Amino acid sequence: MAKPPPPEIDKPKIKKMLRKAKPSKPMNCGVGIGNDGTAVILLDKIKKKTALLKEMEKEYGDVASGRFGEAWVDKEVDRKLVIISLNRALSGIARKLKKTLKGTGFAKVQIMVDNKIAEEVMEVDPDDEMEDDNDYDDGDDDEDEDEDTGPGQIRGPEVLEDEPATVSSSEPPAASTQPAPETQSREAPAEPGVDFKDLTAHLTSLVKRLVPIRAANPETFATIMALVAKAQAAIKATQDEAVEAVYEVDAAVTAAEGGGAPSAATPDTSGTAPAAPPAPPADPAKEAALGASPKLWTDTMASVAGGINQLKDAIRRDLGSEAPEVLADVERNLGKIDAVTSRFDRVLADLLQGAAAATDAASRQAQLKQARTVLADHIKYASTEPLISLIDQNPFGVSTNIKNTLVSNLTQLAAVVR
Repeated sequence: MAKPPPPEIDKPKIKKMLRKAKPSKPMNCGVGIGNDGTAVILLDKIKKKTALLKEMEKEYGDVASGRFGEAWVDKEVDRKLVIISLNRALSGIARKLKKTLKGTGFAKVQIMVDNKIAEEVMEVDPDDEMEDDNDYDDGDDDEDEDEDTGPGQIRGPEVLEDEPATVSSSEPPAASTQPAPETQSREAPAEPGVDFKDLTAHLTSLVKRLVPIRAANPETFATIMALVAKAQAAIKATQDEAVEAVYEVDAAVTAAEGGGAPSAATPDTSGTAPAAPPAPPADPAKEAALGASPKLWTDTMASVAGGINQLKDAIRRDLGSEAPEVLADVERNLGKIDAVTSRFDRVLADLLQGAAAATDAASRQAQLKQARTVLADHIKYASTEPLISLIDQNPFGVSTNIKNTLVSNLTQLAAVVR
């Protein structure tokens, strides 16, 4: 017997929520394919993204290929375009969602995966009428009226003049009408250990470094500004993904600058090649932090490995009376947990040690550049790997606290290497 088609989406509700979904304050989003082949979508500004997958099944019945992420509309760019950032690609979902959203006033769909466009349907059907500007914003959204600016909020390239506006400035520059962004997030951090104020300050310094890049390479500048906007949104939402987003900007800026280290191949017109310049005098506190950073990372690795080993021992004790074939399956699954431990190695510690021991500026910057690359990779894995959350939420009574430990210590290390 054929299953009944899923109920139609509540288009007035979806329309209202998409009107409130801004780049700086996106809606959490779940999408999937109903049993009749149509796309279903669920939006919520409070519930966790992963929880929306279960909510979709409750609301629409059987849903295949569920994906989660965020959705927003930038009406300053295109108020008919819905941008949806998903955790994984889903072939054909953009066109299916365009059909599902027909009648809401949103006639274009762009799907992002890993901050890159995966799919988009940008053509507008003749019968898709443009809504009136006055009909765009709901009057009952007073709480969002002042949300356009916040920690790290930059509206676009226009803020980057010879003396760019800082992200955390409390007053706008005299020659600018740009609203003053706030210096602190309105909400408490989602996870302890993430210093959003420090991330905002670092993002400010990166924005200042974009001034020459803007003049020399406008395309690279535009690409990095998109990463800046993503980082601003994450900081404002106090998400621990903000750490990864900010250091993604850092890596892009450093690459655009050519690595940031002095060139060893610069010709010498005097006929005598100068010695490598010594490392500039540094703040003693920063030098001490860099010197202590290798041990901080090795201690972090030991903490992660210790928590995982405790969990494995608890699982074996709890399931020790099971049949041999069950135990064999348990051991195979425990081997998957070891993937988290093996993901983190001594490479970062060695790079930090090399930077601390460097006697000239070029060597130190080269080591720090490599350390930033490795660190960014660790931050991305720590903030997005579902297995880490499953380990921390284990039902065996073992408090591993891996994600908090990684987020806290990686944030500290990121401040050291910048």
